[in-house]
Amino acid sequence: MAASKYIPEIVDKIIEMVESDSYTIEEICKNVGINKQTYYDWKEKYPEFFDAIKNAQLKFNQNVVIEAKKSLMKKIKGYEVEEKHVTMVESKPDSNGISKPKIKEQKVIKKHIAPDTTAIIFSLTNLDGENFKNRSYTELTGKNGGAIFVEKLTDEEIAEKISALEKIQNPK
Repeated sequence: MAASKYIPEIVDKIIEMVESDSYTIEEICKNVGINKQTYYDWKEKYPEFFDAIKNAQLKFNQNVVIEAKKSLMKKIKGYEVEEKHVTMVESKPDSNGISKPKIKEQKVIKKHIAPDTTAIIFSLTNLDGENFKNRSYTELTGKNGGAIFVEKLTDEEIAEKISALEKIQNPK
């Protein structure tokens, strides 16, 4: 891992890795045969390398968004899957006394995966929030829908009101 010379072939390989998957810098460097410091030096020293890395990361992020949208659409619509079931049986031993399993039966079962309610709610609340709100609001109002009256009291007035309430609750 001694390569510190700026080599376009290595740069191309790095860009390809960044675009294709979420590799760590350590994984990238190990794969292309450079050390991490070389990677950081190149980013600092060569603006075209820095820009290429940035563009590759943007491209990767865009691809993730595209795939996420496709997956979300499958979850919203529902989809079909095929399950393969194979039943094996022992066969008679051959001349060497070895018996190999033999396929007795193969079945392919098609299953429908129903739309996912959570995915549907997520989509509707995010894409059509005006009609599909996932929020509740609580509004406090005073008598007959009017304003709430707030009375500021001194400590003495509070004590008097408490005393009056106690007399009402505990008449002697």
